[in-house]
Amino acid sequence: MVANGRGVTVPHAAGAADNEPFTPQVEAEGIPGTGLWASTWALLLSISVLVFMFWGGPLWTAPRTASHVGRFVVSYLVVVPLAVALLLARKRLSWVRVLTATGTVWASKLVVTSALYLAFAHGTAREFAAVAPPSPSRALENTGYQPARAGFASGEIRGSVDWAGDGEAIVYLEAPPPGKRPAPPAEVRLAVEHGQYIQPLLLVAAGDELSIRNGERTLHTVHVGQATPGGGTDASSNRGIANHPLASLGTTSLALPGPGVFTLRCDLHPEEQATLVALDHPYGVPVGEGGAFTLSEVPAGDLVVVAVGRQRRVRGAVRVDGGKITHVTVEDTRIQITSGP
Repeated sequence: MVANGRGVTVPHAAGAADNEPFTPQVEAEGIPGTGLWASTWALLLSISVLVFMFWGGPLWTAPRTASHVGRFVVSYLVVVPLAVALLLARKRLSWVRVLTATGTVWASKLVVTSALYLAFAHGTAREFAAVAPPSPSRALENTGYQPARAGFASGEIRGSVDWAGDGEAIVYLEAPPPGKRPAPPAEVRLAVEHGQYIQPLLLVAAGDELSIRNGERTLHTVHVGQATPGGGTDASSNRGIANHPLASLGTTSLALPGPGVFTLRCDLHPEEQATLVALDHPYGVPVGEGGAFTLSEVPAGDLVVVAVGRQRRVRGAVRVDGGKITHVTVEDTRIQITSGP
């Protein structure tokens, strides 16, 4: 025992020097102001996030039209009683610590669950109000193509796409009359590398089996949008019809509702975009060198030609006569017939 300046004796640690001041032991605290160890605070955050992901069923299996209000509310409210229980267990309960622990967990949870929600919520689940998916009869640009049952009069369309600053394009016929038979469905694989789609503009058949491979150790999403007939190809303005997580080095399948122009974008990397042109007929081609293209064995008659690029879409009427070639030029805002019938 040693005497302090006021004549009061206090315990002296055995073996300590006589001139060494006594330092009372204060219990350490992991997260300042919360009264919780860092591991206990992390456990509280983890429980809240797990409740968010699985309340009412896994987030990634929720229907497109599902509301997630309950998931949000319960995952936040569960933090309060859990914080009280943990502080009681440590005999450090106070309203200040309850408020601090709850507030810090809520702030961290907001960041974590926002990223998870963007990555795993599907379709209209990311909208404030549930919206039914578009009617197929209105959503599809080309429907009901049937190959000709017998011989048919045909011609050819040749031309070039002359777009400033955009050398990529796909040219196709919109709702053509019966003609040649389409190719059978095939497997089409897309890939994401270095934050970009390797094929940012792709022509596929409506019945193809599509898959997307993530070649990176980074989480991506595949937010599928459908362009309205006559509209543009801006991914941010198209109506979302699906949203799939694309895990690190993983692969996801992609099902399109039918023919049309579709956009793919990543919610976590806005510059990661691609455009798919899905047709139910064989009259579509990507342009070649210099923007040149040829549509062969085209049914004779009055037709509509559409050219789609990564950032634009142009359409125009043409006429094809049997056994003849129609030449066209696709400009920035129109399709011009340069020679033909």
